[in-house]
Amino acid sequence: MEHLTQTMTYVLTLGLAAILPGPGMTGLMFKTLVQGYKNGLMMLCGLITGDITFLLISIFLFSSLHHFSPHLVFYLILLSSSYLLYLAYKFWFFKGNLLENEAPENLKNTLFSYKDGLLITLSNP
Repeated sequence: MEHLTQTMTYVLTLGLAAILPGPGMTGLMFKTLVQGYKNGLMMLCGLITGDITFLLISIFLFSSLHHFSPHLVFYLILLSSSYLLYLAYKFWFFKGNLLENEAPENLKNTLFSYKDGLLITLSNP
């Protein structure tokens, strides 16, 4: 019964995280609107790769860190919260228009779109 409760909690939390738009979905929307669907698709692939990487790191690394030092995880949460507040401040006071930028479509931009998606996911605490 305990495993069922944990599994259902995990599924509901993951479903809620998938429904709520975060920085990845916001970036994907702007990338697709500004640079087209090819770059948006490559960024989506980067977001998926980052999610899988982050999930594996959180499963194996954070449980080991918690056994090593329970206080280290608390300080990591504080650092992540500070980073989120910094990102919120930067987004709130951004002065510019993202939709007016036209980028030429080439292979380099497409690969950078994958990198952008990967880095957005991995830098999201």
